[in-house]
This record gives sequence, structure tokens and C-alpha cells, in this order.
Amino acid sequence: MYILHINKYYPPWIGGIETIVADIAKYLQSQETDNTSLVCQHPKGTWGKEQIGGVSVVRAKTTGILFGMPISFVFFSEFSKQAKKADHILIHHPFPLGLLAYLLCGHNKPFSIFYHADIVRQRFVARLLSPLWNYSFKHAKNIFVTSERLKGNSPWLKKYQNKCVTVPLWIQASPPETKDRDMQQIESIRQTYGTPLVLSVGRLVYYKGYEYLIEALQHTKAHALIIGTGSNRKKLQNLLNKYQLEKQVHIIDPVNNLDPYYDAADMFVLPSINEAEAFGIVQLEAMSHGLPVINTNLKTGVSEVSLDKITGLTVEPKNAKELARAIQYLMDHPDIRKQYGQEAHKRFLNHFSKDRSLGIIKQTICKSL
Repeated sequence: MYILHINKYYPPWIGGIETIVADIAKYLQSQETDNTSLVCQHPKGTWGKEQIGGVSVVRAKTTGILFGMPISFVFFSEFSKQAKKADHILIHHPFPLGLLAYLLCGHNKPFSIFYHADIVRQRFVARLLSPLWNYSFKHAKNIFVTSERLKGNSPWLKKYQNKCVTVPLWIQASPPETKDRDMQQIESIRQTYGTPLVLSVGRLVYYKGYEYLIEALQHTKAHALIIGTGSNRKKLQNLLNKYQLEKQVHIIDPVNNLDPYYDAADMFVLPSINEAEAFGIVQLEAMSHGLPVINTNLKTGVSEVSLDKITGLTVEPKNAKELARAIQYLMDHPDIRKQYGQEAHKRFLNHFSKDRSLGIIKQTICKSL
């Protein structure tokens, strides 16, 4: 069996979807399946062919970026060449170039779509391309979705519920007994940034809602550490200055090893404000470390990952006062905080198995051949 994977980029370029694409390709490769990942050249990278983890990766030369998507004319000819050999094509969405390439050069090969998220910010573009979406969803053998909430609430998937297969996302976490806890570094983090410590990790972009977290922290005595980089960094720093929170809240660049930061924290907050946050995979990282999670009640899978009043608390998006109350509640109730953290770890182990999710993808594709 030969599977062709289609996505915008591929590791080593950092991104949640890119990591998922690589995990699927490497897993199928280990199951005696030949895999090629056709992607675009990253703006900071090179183009051409290479082998990564046993997977053949083809990076098509890119001429520019439009609405956040790479533009590549070579992509179409390379797609046609690879599709001729493929038994099945797995296209990761949102990636209009991939769907268009299949329409023009797919040779009527069976294909599935991995639906990661709705297009939220470029709604006009999404509406403009709606004929392409509908054609693709209608003809796809399967549509993989990451949560039941995304499946049920996405306006684009309403007509295709019978094709949707729910596959929860995953991370590869080390078993507790093999994890080295650097107690000296953990203590250093707590002394540097203060306690109790609220942790948040993610790109500093509009839909992450960090401005509401910063506003909420005015009304608590918690200290907070936000780890990430992005276009909103200056705006968030200005808010810290405005609210005089420079000593209480810190923003630092991404670090190579997040483990000691999760271990040093007392709770994790994901304050996302719209459906561009389809899952919130960082919640799994926090839950694997036994942290209670405060998330937001979006129409996506975010609140399906960490459950309200079981593994943490769920608040309404863009509501700084409610977020402040949730943080303060966990600060004031250490026993409940501990209980939620324990349940979070159990839920991570029981519901977000990498092998289980990848096995579902393989079985579903095999049935389509």
C-alpha cells in the first residue's frame, strides 16, 4: 500500500498539524506501508526531496504566501506524479492548494481528508472557495475530525456527518517512571516567576486570547508565565505595563524542554477566544503532567479535551472576570486543584492514546481501498 500525504509544511518546521502529519506518516511506514509526504517549501527552508524518519518528503518550490497559504506552481506537477503511484491520498485541511491539486491532478484516486479546523479569520476566502470544499467533502472516502464537537458544530461538515470519523489528537509523553524531574530547575522556575504559578503555552496570536488572561490576572494574586512567540508579543507586553503586572506576569520565548515548566506550575490556562483553536493540544501536555486545566467553551474540541469540573474548569471565551474567578477558585482550593490534576492525568492516559488514534486512521483507510 502506498499512501500520499498532502499538507502545507512538514517537520522540522514547527507546527501542531505538521507534527500530526509526520506521526501518521511514520506510523504507517512502520506498518509496512510506503509513504510520501508532498508539502510546500517553507519560507525559511529549502525545496527538494529527502528522507525523514524513513518517510520520503517532497518539498515543492514556493513562490510566495497569500492569505497565510503558500503559492507553488510546481506543486501541481509533483502532485500529479505522486498521485499516479498512490493507492490512497490523505489531504490535511485547511489547505486549499492540496484540494485544488487533487481536483486538477488527482487521477480519480481514492482520498480522505483530515479536517483539523474551520477557516475562521479568512471567512471571505472560505466562502469564495466553498465549491471546492463541497466537491472535496462530497467525493472524499472519509473525513477525519479531532472531536465530536468539531464534527457536530462545523457548518462545513453538516451535510457529511456519515463520512466523519473522530480521531482524538495525541502527544508522545514519557512514562512517569522514565521521566527525569530536575527538582533544582523546577524550584528555580518557581522562585524566578513566583507562586502559585499559572502557566500558558502557545503562539502569541489573536485567537489565543492572552489579553483576557492578562486582564484576569489583575484580579488575582497568582503569578503567571506565558511561553511563546508571535505577532501579538508587543501588544501583550504593553498590557502588562498598562496594568502594572510586570512583576506578576512574565512572557518568555519558547524553550527546548517544557517539562520542568509544567512540573513547576500549579495550573494551566488555555484562554482561546474563537474556533481557530480546534483542539488545544497543549492541554494534553499539561494533563500528562497532572495539571488542572482552565479552558474556554468554544464550539470545537477544546472543552472536550479537558472536562469542566472533572479535570479543570471551563469558562466562557472573552470573559476576563469569569477567568479570574476560575483561577482564584483553584488557588483557594488546593484539594480540588489536586483532584482535578489527578483526573486530568487519568483522562490523558485513557483517552488520548497515540497508537489507538493512529490505528483508527490505518483501519479506516484500509477499508477504503
